[in-house]
Amino acid sequence: STGFRAPTPGQMNYTGVTTSFDGVTGMQVQEGTLKPTPKVVFEKGESIKVIEGPFESFTGIVEEVKIDKGKVQVLVEIFGRATPIDLDFNQIEKI
Repeated sequence: STGFRAPTPGQMNYTGVTTSFDGVTGMQVQEGTLKPTPKVVFEKGESIKVIEGPFESFTGIVEEVKIDKGKVQVLVEIFGRATPIDLDFNQIEKI
């Protein structure tokens, strides 16, 4: 036995849970206020290397730049086929 006893429903204090989320649910972020500014500008047709995430060390070609979303669509070769993937600016670097 670990000695751990789960609290019964009568023992839990639900008001603390509700108030801790009040600030989050009541908060609204205006669209477009926190736009990421890329340190490097990527262009369509440019060769890149993925440096972070599940496709790390893959190379690809920039297909589309989505500056407003801070993302680029890159064509990488997976199983011999060009596959489009969306990546954040900080997940890729120029070759």
